Amino acid sequence: MSYAKIILSGNMGKGAEFKETKSGTGYLKFSIAVNQWDSSAKEEKPSWFNCQMWDNKQGNRLDRIRPYLEGESNKGKKLVIDGTPSIWQDKEGNNVLTVKVIEIDFGPKDQTKEVKQVTESINEVFNGEEPPF
Repeated sequence: MSYAKIILSGNMGKGAEFKETKSGTGYLKFSIAVNQWDSSAKEEKPSWFNCQMWDNKQGNRLDRIRPYLEGESNKGKKLVIDGTPSIWQDKEGNNVLTVKVIEIDFGPKDQTKEVKQVTESINEVFNGEEPPF
């Protein structure tokens, strides 16, 4: 069995849009920009990915996450997406890649406080001397 997985870490484009299929299954549609280094231009440039997050069979998955993704106030929000690729053809016959979201995390947490606490603990153990490793 083969399986393709995509992990993206970037910033959300405009806020997510809630949609429903004809059968009533809900999904969120949004985009995420991932900055990549362009060596020819010597700068970072965004690569955009279209994402869809589908509701679960119970119909309650999106209820919990919608407030964190919908609306223009969420533009630029840091996201980490874990998903699978889905390639389909648009009306003009162009292949389009969409990432079907399995899991979502709201960006890297500020770990400054935790790092400081660990550093202080190490300094206490070794009384300011270099560790023997």
